[in-house]
Amino acid sequence: MQLCTDIESMPIEDASVAWSETDSPYRTVARLTLPPQTAWTEARAAYDDRLAYNPAHALRAHQPLGSIMRARMRAYQATQRFRLDANGIAPAEPGRAADIP
Repeated sequence: MQLCTDIESMPIEDASVAWSETDSPYRTVARLTLPPQTAWTEARAAYDDRLAYNPAHALRAHQPLGSIMRARMRAYQATQRFRLDANGIAPAEPGRAADIP
């Protein structure tokens, strides 16, 4: 990720402005190591159909910024609604890892 170090030269609301890697070099903020998992089961497939990917499902301080990201959030919500309606199913968002089959 890049940190905004100067709001004038690194505007969040103008995606056409490239941020200088000299002024703000990319930083590794995390590495994920996940154990092997069963790739597909009937129960998992039925559950997965109810889930939606949305980067806004985060702490407020970690939610995406800028007009491009706000537009993406609307697209995520619309595609989730369409998919759930088309499949005649209700959404199911897990509250904890143990809730996932």
